[in-house]
Amino acid sequence: MTTGLLILAIFLVAAILMFFRVLPAMLALPLMAVAIAGIEVVGGTLAFSDLMRAVLADGATRLADAMVIAMLGGMLSSLMQKAGVDFAILGEEEKCTGDPARRMGNEYLAQSLITENVSTLNSYSFSRIVVTCPHCMQALGKEYRQFGGAYEVVHHTTMLRELIGSGKLRVPARFFVRRRRVGGRRFRLGLRGTQRLEELRERELDVALTVEERRVGA
Repeated sequence: MTTGLLILAIFLVAAILMFFRVLPAMLALPLMAVAIAGIEVVGGTLAFSDLMRAVLADGATRLADAMVIAMLGGMLSSLMQKAGVDFAILGEEEKCTGDPARRMGNEYLAQSLITENVSTLNSYSFSRIVVTCPHCMQALGKEYRQFGGAYEVVHHTTMLRELIGSGKLRVPARFFVRRRRVGGRRFRLGLRGTQRLEELRERELDVALTVEERRVGA
């Protein structure tokens, strides 16, 4: 009972700190894993020798998806804000697209989720939906149409390409280039202002985005 209350308290404190942006989600999640495992050690339900295994193996596995979502979502929202994009998230109204349920053969659950999502999305006015998951892109962009959900759905790499192409986002040359031989000549960061380095940066960025778009079928 006491252990359960302590774990609940940790979740509440972390949630409050993340809500008020005092503690980044990427830091909060691993700290929660360590704190919860520590409580189990103190409570005698977990041996100290198993602490690191519980945190690094079990904990890391369980928190992997959450950490990736927090990291990618945070970076993407920051880039969109920097580019001046007017966007919003559904928050508590957001549900699974129903794609996993449909792939597993649970058509009833899939259609229930799709119907709810279409009703929610149609209650708002927006121009497009930006996704990071290729499965969500397929579901929202194509499968939702038969349920009354006709939306323009783009992968985040496509949106980033548009923002960079329009000049709303600038990618520092050092992000792609340190020391690289181009056409028999060696370039350094100190020359990043030259036209040749600008061309190299644009070419590398174009290749990176094109590879990702082809991977997800964008």
